[in-house]
Amino acid sequence: MIGAAGIKISMDAIDQKTTALLHRIVFTMALGWLLALALLAALTRRLVIKPVSSLKNVAARVAAGDLAVTWKQGGQANEIGELEDAVARMLSFQRQNVASIRQKAITLEGSSRQMEEGVKQTAASGEQLAQVLGKRKIAPTFASEVGAKTSLIIHPANRRQSFRPRQELIQGIFVLEVQVGKFFEKVNEIVEGI
Repeated sequence: MIGAAGIKISMDAIDQKTTALLHRIVFTMALGWLLALALLAALTRRLVIKPVSSLKNVAARVAAGDLAVTWKQGGQANEIGELEDAVARMLSFQRQNVASIRQKAITLEGSSRQMEEGVKQTAASGEQLAQVLGKRKIAPTFASEVGAKTSLIIHPANRRQSFRPRQELIQGIFVLEVQVGKFFEKVNEIVEGI
């Protein structure tokens, strides 16, 4: 029996050592998995969550109208990097659009002033023409002269006296046509520019 007991004792010792070794292996593996998960979480945070969060903040600021926003791009050669590049290009394009719109607004404002001045000049020319027509009694109305495109009925006795007012009328009409033509050319340029 001593022999059998001796074998039994050594089997218990082996079982204890095996169990302890198994516990160490399981503990080491669990610790390894925890470290691997912690490393994976840190990498995910650094490579995915942080850049996406940064892009979300940039997008929110751009949506609020802040086109001067800047951020540090990660320079990654993956989808996140491509997304950062796309957002940077989009922001650059929006800045160019806003600058272009501002320039067009400045041009439009200048053109508007020029048109306003042209309208004032046209009105003044129209008033002068109306005064000339009224004083010379060439025609009953300016509209009938221009619209009918007919010549003035002039008696032979009045031909020399009426020649100068007719010339003034034609010059006045020409000035009006030129000013109106310039006005519509400018409007056309502005519309095409928009």
